[in-house]
Amino acid sequence: MGASLLKLMVEFKEVVHYDPCAVMLGLGSFFVWLASLRFLGYFRSYNVLLVTLRKAMPSLLRFIVCSGILYMAFCFCGWIVLGTYHPKFRSVIITSETLFSLLNGDDMYQTFKLMPTKPLPMYIFSQVYLYLFISLFIYVVLSQFIALITDTYSQVLSMPREEWDDHGHVMRLLDEQASARQLSVSIEDDDRVAPTRVPVDSVYGTTNSVNSTRADTSNAPSNRGDQSVAPS
Repeated sequence: MGASLLKLMVEFKEVVHYDPCAVMLGLGSFFVWLASLRFLGYFRSYNVLLVTLRKAMPSLLRFIVCSGILYMAFCFCGWIVLGTYHPKFRSVIITSETLFSLLNGDDMYQTFKLMPTKPLPMYIFSQVYLYLFISLFIYVVLSQFIALITDTYSQVLSMPREEWDDHGHVMRLLDEQASARQLSVSIEDDDRVAPTRVPVDSVYGTTNSVNSTRADTSNAPSNRGDQSVAPS
């Protein structure tokens, strides 16, 4: 909204500077396109890039911190030592741009060609410096970075659906809730249909009481006969 208002103000000549408006519009468009990526989460084959990046991000961050310290060591060393002899090392920013280009295999010949051969110690230092940086970062650092992503990609492809993305966890939770509701309904139906059961103790207690009553009744005449014979 702010970018739209700035754009209108630029159109009506009320604001001369277009840069803030361009930055806000560009960022707005960028985040809108990023937000559309969440709809790809429902399709496994399309969402593999985002899932791989999310799973590999902790390892990548730790690796970037370590390699970044090593990169800054080369950057400041090249700027301090070669800044007065080579045009591509005359400032920290330009030195970082030069090393990043060398890291991606760009403009290597020109970097070596522009290095002066005198004085000889600086020339030898520059050759050792460039060869060491290129060999270390291209053959070791960059290869390890790619290996981390490749390993995570293989793990993602072998994961089951419920662990592969967040939607699988949501669907599993919904299934568990539905199963719990069905189980509770079936238990309630069983309680309604099941007949009333008399406890075993009460049944045996009633039987014993009936038997004792019958025994008392059978013994009653003999007792009365004994009572009648006694006075005579």
